[in-house]
Amino acid sequence: MDTPDWDDLRYLLAVARHGSAAAAARALQVTHATVLRRVQAAEQAFGLRVFERASGRFRVAEQARPLLEMAEGIERQVQDTRRQVAARQDVVEGTLRLTTTESLMDSLLPPLLYDFAQRHRGVVLELVVTNQVLDLDRHEADVTIRPAAEPPDTLVGLRLANLAFAVYGPKRDESPPGQDLAARCWLVPDGGLTHSPVGRWVHNQVAPKHVVLKADSWVVMRNMAEAGLGVAVLPCFLAERSAQLKRIADAPEAGSQLWILTHAEWRNSTRIKAFMDHLSKGIRKHRDLLEGKPQS
Repeated sequence: MDTPDWDDLRYLLAVARHGSAAAAARALQVTHATVLRRVQAAEQAFGLRVFERASGRFRVAEQARPLLEMAEGIERQVQDTRRQVAARQDVVEGTLRLTTTESLMDSLLPPLLYDFAQRHRGVVLELVVTNQVLDLDRHEADVTIRPAAEPPDTLVGLRLANLAFAVYGPKRDESPPGQDLAARCWLVPDGGLTHSPVGRWVHNQVAPKHVVLKADSWVVMRNMAEAGLGVAVLPCFLAERSAQLKRIADAPEAGSQLWILTHAEWRNSTRIKAFMDHLSKGIRKHRDLLEGKPQS
């Protein structure tokens, strides 16, 4: 058996978690060929076939499960050490990775992030904008700002506001007078948004025959509603300031809560605390907008 390169374990874990070399390459931000090469090198070094391959998919071989469990244990130890070191830093500098949603990055966050970057020139911000929930336990991000009913026990932070949703349509709406709202042309959430509270609300309210567009992005649905394609349930903070949209009806059952969170082991990090304090204060200034209250 060759001497193993322990860094190869990252590649084995990524392939096991994502099910294919292509998906693992995207997650690790490397080439597809690099993933295949590192997997092959690890299998050769450990003298073990780690994956069974079929139609481009990778399934963990039964005899390799102890190796993957060991790799996960090493990963946790590395991440715990990294968090402990970061928590002892007393300066606001270094890389800081934030994950949040597209709708927040399209509206409230850019000026707040700009202001923080101006005040703390030693910080490099990394932004992961996605509707998927990243795993802070695996160091996929340092801080997350996103809707959640209840945060995981391993995370700490603040509830910033309630999140209100409402039905919006184009101001130039030409629907027949008296037409039932459920009979309008609808833009509905898709992908990861399907199982959100608003996704479930739309599923219960709107018949499939009235759906004209599905999208996994509130920003896309807002843009298409502005273009006149139909009506959509949207976050009030995203739609309320649009000059092309009007609020047609409230959707209280679709509401959620907005949280800012970090891993419990980072709560004493000067860098993390400064970042979370800055964003929390800035976002809370927009609480009325987030909660769908009338704007002046």
